[in-house]
Amino acid sequence: MQIKLNNNDLDSIVTMLNGLTIKGAAINRARYSVVKLLNNQLEDLNEFKQQLVTQYAEKGKDGQPLVDDNSYTFKGDNAVKFQNEFKTLMGEDIKITIDDYSNQFKKLYDFLNSYDEELTGASAYAFGAFLDELERVGINK
Repeated sequence: MQIKLNNNDLDSIVTMLNGLTIKGAAINRARYSVVKLLNNQLEDLNEFKQQLVTQYAEKGKDGQPLVDDNSYTFKGDNAVKFQNEFKTLMGEDIKITIDDYSNQFKKLYDFLNSYDEELTGASAYAFGAFLDELERVGINK
């Protein structure tokens, strides 16, 4: 079984899951397993982002991308090229095989489906997107 998440949502979902108030060893272990799996994907995404920066940003004498005022510096049309490729990367969906973790995803889904704490902003969106995807693949059955 595979879940499909958008790269734009991945960080928000991990942040939301890490921020949940959870009591109980079993559900915390389930959260840990799920977050660990998602973090692996987030690490891959961050590597791809860094590859784009390395490809398009201006570099200093040490070969590292130059940063000015907390932003990478680009020359010529490299800023546009970077933005276009970055937007494409972030708009892509990733598929994550969850077969080995289906019990943990099911436990987490059941917990989230009855979660009664307040969520706002990006956490509320991530909560909904994550539950929608788990339901799409039938984890709720």
